[in-house]
Parts: sequence; C-alpha cells; structure tokens
Amino acid sequence: MLINKVKIENFGPFVGKHELEFSIDEEKKLNLILGKNDSGKTQLFNAMLWCLYGEAWTHFYQSPNAELLSLNDSILSNLSNNQTAATRVEMNLIIENKPHIVKREVQFRKIDGKITVDSPTSNKDLASILPSQSFIFVKNIGTLIENFNQKKIYLEKLDKIIYKMNLIKQKSSFKYFENFEFRNIDSEIKLIRDGEPYYPHPAGIKVTTDFMFLSSVRGILIPNSVLIVDSPFNWITPEFINPITDFLLEYIPQVIFFVTDYHYQNLEMKQGITHALVKDQKTFSTTIKRFEKNKIWI
Repeated sequence: MLINKVKIENFGPFVGKHELEFSIDEEKKLNLILGKNDSGKTQLFNAMLWCLYGEAWTHFYQSPNAELLSLNDSILSNLSNNQTAATRVEMNLIIENKPHIVKREVQFRKIDGKITVDSPTSNKDLASILPSQSFIFVKNIGTLIENFNQKKIYLEKLDKIIYKMNLIKQKSSFKYFENFEFRNIDSEIKLIRDGEPYYPHPAGIKVTTDFMFLSSVRGILIPNSVLIVDSPFNWITPEFINPITDFLLEYIPQVIFFVTDYHYQNLEMKQGITHALVKDQKTFSTTIKRFEKNKIWI
C-alpha cells in the first residue's frame, strides 16, 4: 500500500490545480510537506483524508465531512447567482503492485445568495480495494497510547504490541529508554522504570512512545499501512527527531510528515520527496513547489 500522487483543485487555500508526487522507493520512504505556520499544511492533510474517507479534522471545519468549507473562501464569495464551482481531490495509489485512482468531488452552487452543496462523490468503492485501516492519519501525536488505554480495545493482542514496542525501544538509537520497559499493567500499556510506572511529561518522550506504538500496531493490527502525520514534532527538542524517524522508516512502508521549516533543519537528508507550501499573503492562497535537494528553502 503506497501513495504515488495527490492532485487537488480548489481545496482550502489551494486555488486551481496542484499536484504532489510521493516517493514509493523502498530506500526512500520519507516524504515531507514543508511549510511555515498557516501555510496550509493541515488543509492539505485534510484534503487527503477527505478524498479517502470523506472526513476532516472538525476543529478546522464546521462540518465533520468538510464540504461546507472545503472550497476556497474567495471562490465561494465571488460566485454569481446560479454559478457553480467544485473542489476535487484525486489520489493515485499502489495496492498489491497495481495502480488505483481514488477521486472525491463536491459541487457548489449559489442560489438566491445562498451556497448549496451537492453530495460528494467518489469514483471508487474504497472498501472493495483497500485493506481495513490502510492509512493512519494522525493529528494529535502524544496522546495515542492514552487513548488506546482508555478504549480497552484489542486486549487479546495487547501483549504482542507491548513485546514489539520493547523490541523497537531496544533497537532505537535514542538512549534515553535504556532503563525503561513497556509492560501490561491492568490491561494498559505502561512505561516502567525501576519497577514503577513512569508518567512521561516531556513532550519528546510521549511523542516517541506514541511512534513506537504506531510502529508496533502497524505489523499487528494494521499491516501495510501508510503513516500520515500532521505536525509530528511539535513541542519536542531536536535530539528526538532523527531517532524517531529512523525506527519509523524501518517498520512502516511509507511515511508522510507535514513539518515546519524549523523541524526540517533537524532531519538528515534521507527523505524521498519534499514539497514546500508557499502562501501568498495578498491572496491567502497557497502554491505547492517541489523541493530540490541541497537547495535552501526560504
């Protein structure tokens, strides 16, 4: 399961047509979407989520399905009466070495000064071609294990997940975890130090343990999944970034990170393809530019 290309048209700040290509090379699994704050990273994240599942993160949109605000505001405001506009997202996927195209589109029309929204359409029945939970979209890294423990699901596989997390911990180049161990305590994943549960407050430790969890469940609960994470390194110090990236690339077939230029500076040049989001402050629209290796991004 891999994402080859994403094409978007008039979604959020992306006015007109834009295309992103992602690396599907086994040796270059890491793909980066690089942008400053408010450049459109989360809207692009939402465009991919909407294309596949018709959903978006609701704290950015009034509707759980994102249709009402998926089209660019300036296009909506400039619609004449009875005029239509559309937003479209298309994704080229590689599933079991075969290409598949998934599209989602929604039409807008202004009638008597009000915007009406047609039902969004997709030209593929995703359930018929995608394995269950084929994509892992993560917005709030640092809370995954807590949420997993609260839901008490997959208890029959909990010990397998913990065993895999400890293997990943041992192989990690980040030495902070040398005296720690993950254990099953009252049917929950707990980080143990000196025989006592440890409650990690530093953001870097919580984020790292969450990524260990994702790398573990990928092989046990959600095989062949692509990992797509918005702001994976918020609130953590630079020494966590490369160790996290190293073990993710070992265990997950394709990784897509939406990162700021600050965090990019701490990533080694080991990525597959990087795109930069550049926002025009006059029009509030964003363009997507291919980032060339060894070129300084401004």
